[in-house]
Amino acid sequence: VLQKRLWYQLDGNEVVKLFKTDLSKGLSTGEAQKRQKIYGLNQLDEKKGISPLKILASQFTDLMVLILIGATLISGLLGEYADAVTILAIVILNAVLGFFQEYRAEKSMEALKSLAAPEATVVRGGSEMKIPAKEIVPGDILVFQAGDKIAADVRILESINLEIEESMLTGEAYPIAKTTEKISQRDVALGDRRNMAHLGTAVTRGRGKGVVVATGMETEMGQIAELMETVKT
Repeated sequence: VLQKRLWYQLDGNEVVKLFKTDLSKGLSTGEAQKRQKIYGLNQLDEKKGISPLKILASQFTDLMVLILIGATLISGLLGEYADAVTILAIVILNAVLGFFQEYRAEKSMEALKSLAAPEATVVRGGSEMKIPAKEIVPGDILVFQAGDKIAADVRILESINLEIEESMLTGEAYPIAKTTEKISQRDVALGDRRNMAHLGTAVTRGRGKGVVVATGMETEMGQIAELMETVKT
């Protein structure tokens, strides 16, 4: 079921059937546990980062920096102290700027993970309950209202004055009014998928309910995280 589908193109009832769930009853606890074993936890994977000391040390291993350090030593030995100090200042400034750029890049995944909701309301066995967001599985019926963060990627099935702020994904400055109607066009931009809600976005108005179609690294946020983790130096 988790094959990449254009969920916004499908009728809501069709999506519910594909995920073998029920809008009013949701999944049973046993079924949710089975799916968690198959799909894993609803969280963004993070590779082991580089320590700040290693990042700082790496700033002095570039060939050009080594040449500048050599030039500093030669200038000092020749008594050209002004030149030596100037070159040394350039090396230190370069190292400081490089360190902060790389350190911020290393922290970007943590920033993404901080956008995820710690808890979410789902329908399990016919009852609404709060669970840790990481325990959400595809097929869960997610319930959300103003003030909530969306805890997974969801095909919206009920929308009552629902508006969601998606600037973190789309750059759109204003909240988007959401609907339940399917969208017939293909290749619809993320910001125009009015019947979808995405991990990490925030409900600003109204309330809604939907079926979870993607969790963890399979979400739109997960795609961004994967791109960030696979960037080559």
